[in-house]
Amino acid sequence: MLNFDIQLAIKLITFLIVAIIIGSVVLVLALNFDVQMLAALVTGLMIGGIISMVLGFSVQLLTTGLSLWFALTLALVICFVSVYISIQKRKEIFPQLSTDAEKDEIFTSENINNLLLDDSVLYDARIINILRTKFFERKLELTTATMQTVYDMANKDSNPEIQQKGIRALETIANLKNEYSSYLMVTDEKASNTDLPLAQQLFDIAKRRKIGILTSDFAVSNAAKQQGIFALNILELVYSTRAVVFQGQKIILKITQKGKTVGEGIGIMQDGTKVIVDNGEVFMGQETNVVVDSVLETVAGRLIQASLEQNA
Repeated sequence: MLNFDIQLAIKLITFLIVAIIIGSVVLVLALNFDVQMLAALVTGLMIGGIISMVLGFSVQLLTTGLSLWFALTLALVICFVSVYISIQKRKEIFPQLSTDAEKDEIFTSENINNLLLDDSVLYDARIINILRTKFFERKLELTTATMQTVYDMANKDSNPEIQQKGIRALETIANLKNEYSSYLMVTDEKASNTDLPLAQQLFDIAKRRKIGILTSDFAVSNAAKQQGIFALNILELVYSTRAVVFQGQKIILKITQKGKTVGEGIGIMQDGTKVIVDNGEVFMGQETNVVVDSVLETVAGRLIQASLEQNA
């Protein structure tokens, strides 16, 4: 004998779901008209309600009885879980209902898993050392157009400097394939207009697939950001990890070469920063104490002007 009327339970559950839907609609409208959130709430409740009815009816048929309060509690729990999942996944379930701001948020650093390699990264070659540190987790994509560009530079260009850049880029590709194949994926994907410069072709692919760009060129990274494309610049990483130097700071520096001005000496810090030392030529090949006079930040890097310490 059944402990309660199954039809009554279904009516009560339906009434409960409808009441929650109406309340949710009122709440969403009162706080912030978010169509995507509303769609997620309604969808979650509908799915939860259907599962509750089917599960409750099945348990009722398979057992000797099911209390009304247990059925309602079960329905509430299932609806809550269904709504929670629906809200958490609303951007994937209802992407067409996203606001412009939310669509822009999708194209942020947290959501970018793949990066297209710009050719400047291959000439620079520091990507190998960066991968070696294990700090980098995103997948790298190399287009066949980029590979063809560096191949032509190495084998078809008459300028020795450009040829050398192409050869270095091909060596970087070979190292990536041999040592870090788990990071690298070669893709045949092409831009809609293959007559565009390589950087513009990469931008086209990145925007179409909602992925980012990895470069070692400030012009490329700035252009990408202006078009709303997520871009990582290896040079920005390099500059951000340099030692902090301030005016008046004393440092020990080895003078390694002459400067352009008579008497000047030049030394290189461990992070590669060039230091020009007034009257430092006399200490050529030696370490000496210098005092930082000025620090100049440029697009090409950092330049430090220093003078010999008084008692040096």
